[in-house]
This record gives sequence, C-alpha cells and structure tokens, in this order.
Amino acid sequence: MPRTALVLSAGGMFGAYQAGAWEVLSERFKPDIVIGASIGSLNGWAIAGGCSARHLSDLWLRARDNSIQGIYESYSPRLEFGVIATEWKLRPRLFRSPETGLSHLKASCGIGTIDGSVHIDGGVLHPLPLWAASDMGATEILAINVLPRLPGSWLRAWIWFLRSLAPDYPSLPPGVHVILLEPKTPLGPMRDAFLWNEANARKWLEQGRRDAEELLARLPPARTQSLEPGT
Repeated sequence: MPRTALVLSAGGMFGAYQAGAWEVLSERFKPDIVIGASIGSLNGWAIAGGCSARHLSDLWLRARDNSIQGIYESYSPRLEFGVIATEWKLRPRLFRSPETGLSHLKASCGIGTIDGSVHIDGGVLHPLPLWAASDMGATEILAINVLPRLPGSWLRAWIWFLRSLAPDYPSLPPGVHVILLEPKTPLGPMRDAFLWNEANARKWLEQGRRDAEELLARLPPARTQSLEPGT
C-alpha cells in the first residue's frame, strides 16, 4: 500500500513559511510519516505530535518564548517521525521514532551529542532530506523547502566546500513521486534566518499560505488524493 510523507527542510526562522503552508496543505494532505531537518525537525515534531496547523502558526508568532525543550515536552509523535542530524564525519543520519528524543532535536537544529557522538545541524549538507522519506517507506512525498537557493555567496561557497569533503549525499531512488513547495523568491537575507522577528514571522506565514493555495490550485484532484494515507 502506498505510504505518504511530509518532508520539512532546514531554514532557521524561515520555518515560519512551513507553518503557514501547512495551515492550507493540512486540509488536503494527511501523511503517514513526517520527517524534518534542523528547524523542520521542530515543526515536524509538533505536527507528528498532533499540534494543529493553526496552533503551529501561533507558536511561530511567539517563538521568542519557545525553546527546543519546550516543543519537545509539549508533544510526542503519534505518526512515524524521522529527524536528520549530521555526523561530525559529514554524513547525514536518519533517526526514527520512537528512538528520537530531545538530544536528536538539539543536534538536528545545531549541535548535540547522540549516543556519545557529536552531531551537527541536519541541513548543513542539504536542506531537504527527501532520501529519508524513501528510507522510511514512502512512495509519495509532499516537501516544503524554504531554502531552494542559499542566500549569500559566502554561505553557498562554505556549503559547497563542506559537500566537497563529505561522502556522496544520499539520493532519492526512482519511482518516488514528489510534490515540492518552495517560495518563489528568497524569503530574505540569511541573517533573517538566525534572529526571530514577529513582523518577519507574520510575513512568512502569509507567504506560505498563499503559495500553498496556489500549489493546490495547480494540482489535479487525483494527485492530492494520492497523498492521503492508505490511498
């Protein structure tokens, strides 16, 4: 039976866009699996834990008062959940519920220790871990990528350098269908991704809603139906 996955990218404070988009997409898509890297792991943890789309957006409007531990303690995955963290040898690793915990979220969002080994941000090599959805058995993927192109030439150069040192990044096998939502234009300079700002959060939430509505309008009903679990 086909299985569906929601995959959420890295992107720091740009993650507000994911929350806005999910407000719209959640009315049509009911994933079997949720996977996230970096900020996508926090949004994914909440979604997999039953957080309503509207409440997730509200959390973004008061993100200054929230923490990784607060999000972790507020929810527990009800759906299959996967989180990406990067080993110090620059190899991405997928960790799956029920083994995922606070240490995995901290590592995915920055740096942390998992099983005695240091891991860093899950999006440092690639913001969108589509391969992980296939590893967890998904054949249909809805992906929200807030970093289709890294803003800032210095950051792109740094990431390309890290990728040159890393083993080959896992690829998505053939036969997996992906519906991809990305902002049409960059959400802002990279510095905006590191500092929460309520005005920016509101702007990105709204942009996510608009782009998601446009995506749904372009998709045939049969395709959206195929992303519901068990279809």
